[in-house]
Amino acid sequence: MNDNQTNSECLHQQKLSTYNVEIEEFLGISLLTNEFTTLLHVFLEDGITIKQAMLKSKLSDRAFTSMLTRLKDMGIVEYETHPDDRRVRRLHLSSKAHKMMQDYWDEGQWRGAS
Repeated sequence: MNDNQTNSECLHQQKLSTYNVEIEEFLGISLLTNEFTTLLHVFLEDGITIKQAMLKSKLSDRAFTSMLTRLKDMGIVEYETHPDDRRVRRLHLSSKAHKMMQDYWDEGQWRGAS
C-alpha cells in the first residue's frame, strides 16, 4: 500500500466518522454506517425483501441478521411475511423511523453520503 492509498483511506474514514456524527445529530439516534445505509434502502424501496436488502448491504448473512435484529429491537424497522410466499419477508420502516428519514431526505442531508 502506498502513501496515496493510505491518505485516501484515512480521508474516507474521516468522512465516514463525520457523516456518522451528522446522522446521529440529525436523527437523534446512533447508527452505524451500514445501519443507516440499510434504512435508506428501506426508505427508498418500502417493502424490499430481507434478501434484497442484505445483497445491497454486502454484509454476510450473520452480520446482516445481527444488524437487522438491532434495528428491529430499536423499533426502527418492521418486517412482514409476503402474502403470496410465506418464506419471503418484506422490510418496512416504523412510522417514527419513516418520519425521521423523510425529514433527513427533505433537508437534503443524504447528499453528503457519497
